[in-house]
Amino acid sequence: MTDERTCLAIVLAAGEGTRMRSTRPKVLRTIAGRSLLAHVLDAVREAGGTMTAVVVGAGGDAVAAEAGAAAEPDPERKPAEPQLSA
Repeated sequence: MTDERTCLAIVLAAGEGTRMRSTRPKVLRTIAGRSLLAHVLDAVREAGGTMTAVVVGAGGDAVAAEAGAAAEPDPERKPAEPQLSA
């Protein structure tokens, strides 16, 4: 019997970034030369995450492209439901 465990990480990356007064999704903003999303995906990998699902919303194609470029293996893309207005 093996003691293999899997760990699914769900990354919520659907924010619009409106409070940042930007048209770019907030997870694509850069810090230290890399996107916020790339930093999060690295942290997931370092923590032992074996599978990753990225929930995308605003700018979904660009966010998914960044997730695919930053993750190994490629994360699964999950579209978010339309966001509700307050």
